[in-house]
Parts: sequence; structure tokens; C-alpha cells
Amino acid sequence: DKINKPYLPLASGEFSVPFGWALVLGCFFFSTAAGALFGTPALVSTLLISAFLGTAYSVDLPLLRWKRSALLASMCFLIIRALVVQICFYSHVRQALPSLDVPPWDESRATVFGVAFMGVF
Repeated sequence: DKINKPYLPLASGEFSVPFGWALVLGCFFFSTAAGALFGTPALVSTLLISAFLGTAYSVDLPLLRWKRSALLASMCFLIIRALVVQICFYSHVRQALPSLDVPPWDESRATVFGVAFMGVF
């Protein structure tokens, strides 16, 4: 990012690398704890799957750093935006508000449309 986006806080030196790690890990643990405390299994699954795929996309470890491959990067975004967010958030609302009598995601035309739309675009 120092070449392509030198204005970002980490690349510009406004944030140190240890502070960046602390910020990212703190956000991960806080969001996961809040999801586990106030949410449903579907919400926690959404958070963990998104964190895993985001890490696989970005971290510089063997067999990871998927942003180097156009296919893996696009699959990562497709999985998160088209499947995980649409289906898991729908399932979260369904579990959190059972009195609404909401059908399963695959019987909801709006959710199926959202998955299809996000899968194409």
C-alpha cells in the first residue's frame, strides 16, 4: 500500500504496525464476543467465516494471500458477499425473531434474488 495508497494510516506511518495489529485483533475479538453474546449461531458463523476469508485474502502466509490470484480473490468476495452475508444474516434474523414466521432462505424470493444478484455482480 505504500506505493498504491500512500495516504492510508498504516502506509503513511500514522499508525505503527503493532498498533494496526492491535486494532484489527481488538475489532475481531470485540465483534465475535458481541455476536456470541447478543446474537445467534448464524451471526457468529457469519463473523467467523468472514474473518477467515478476509484473513486468507490478506495475510502473507504460505497457501494464503489470495489477493495475489484473481480467481481466489474474486471467489473470496463472491462467497462473502453473495452467500455468507445474504444467507447467514437472513438466518440470523429468522432465529432472532421466531415470532415473524419467516420462511427458510431458499423459500424467500427476496433472499434468492439477493444471492443471485450478488453472485452476478
